[in-house]
Amino acid sequence: MKTNIFKTIAILLIVAGVMACKKEKENNSSLQGSKWKLAGYVDAATGNRIDAEPADCERCYTLIFDTEMTASGYSVINQISVSLVSEKMFSVTTAVEDSMNGNVKLFYEAIETVDSYKYENAELKFFYNNKQNYLLYNSYIP
Repeated sequence: MKTNIFKTIAILLIVAGVMACKKEKENNSSLQGSKWKLAGYVDAATGNRIDAEPADCERCYTLIFDTEMTASGYSVINQISVSLVSEKMFSVTTAVEDSMNGNVKLFYEAIETVDSYKYENAELKFFYNNKQNYLLYNSYIP
């Protein structure tokens, strides 16, 4: 009788271990080392999107996460940084006038009011304008 109980417990532990490993692999959602590119500015209510411009610029609107919570990248010309733990998530770290390029002015206006983010399914959303809009970043492989 005790042997059957021990066998049952052992089997349950093995099954639980396998399920935990499987779940961990499915939820491997580390941002560290990941690369992102802005797709556009999205209206959260309607889903309508304004594409980020200039569109033919490879390094424009990119982010690379050096840790799970911090990233650096570019707008069009300026360097930017992101901290997911600070109140002001986006910072422009250089000051070159580039508002005449594409719709980067929309980007600068948006990052001023970013207050939260959501990461799922190879999309990174930064919500701004009281969560009425978001910057949609897609996973990016240069």
